[in-house]
Amino acid sequence: MLKEALNFFFPIVCVICKTECNSSICTSCYRTMIQITSETFCIVCAKKLRFKDLRCIECSSIFHYFHDSKSLFLYEKATREIVKQLKFYRNTYVAKIMAVLIVKKFRQYIENYDIIIPVPSSKQQIFKRSFNPASLLAMHISKKCNVKYVCNFLTKKHHTRSQHTIKNKETRLQNIRGSFAVRKSPFFGSKVLIIDDVITTGATIHECAKSLYNHVSSIGILSFARVLL
Repeated sequence: MLKEALNFFFPIVCVICKTECNSSICTSCYRTMIQITSETFCIVCAKKLRFKDLRCIECSSIFHYFHDSKSLFLYEKATREIVKQLKFYRNTYVAKIMAVLIVKKFRQYIENYDIIIPVPSSKQQIFKRSFNPASLLAMHISKKCNVKYVCNFLTKKHHTRSQHTIKNKETRLQNIRGSFAVRKSPFFGSKVLIIDDVITTGATIHECAKSLYNHVSSIGILSFARVLL
């Protein structure tokens, strides 16, 4: 009775299209969300594969500081709206929805790691937004999978221009280079999973993994969405 009353006065609406439905994402919107699979897309850059393999030809020939990278959805339409709700409209509840979807697909993968950490934000970014989207997402994933969340293992040393305003990959790498630092921690030697909301060119993830590389035993990357370049 209480649930019915609450639904009457506060109906559940889809976070994407805002229509009333029985869950946080309606069936119509969910059907438009394209899942990334290792059989179809490169596990590093998410490029569509011509042949059945794990990595595209380009990524197979480049050294990466992380062991592997997984993303749940392509960053298109519906998934873009979900991320915008979190990052630009400060709808923090969306982080929980994103975590539920991620854990449903990747629980076993997540539970292979010792700790979960977010891609760090600068103090200026946190002050402006009042939270770090990657941190919220990482915390929810941590709770659902019972893998320890560590917020300050990797930190951002200084403020940089927002990556989403830069389209060129090389410029993104230059913008973020040397921005992260590893703090002394009892988690040295751990298997670390880095969480982010969206991966675009991979420049930020590359720099995070590079900073951690000599301090941990393995590094995995997990994001809610990935831009198809």
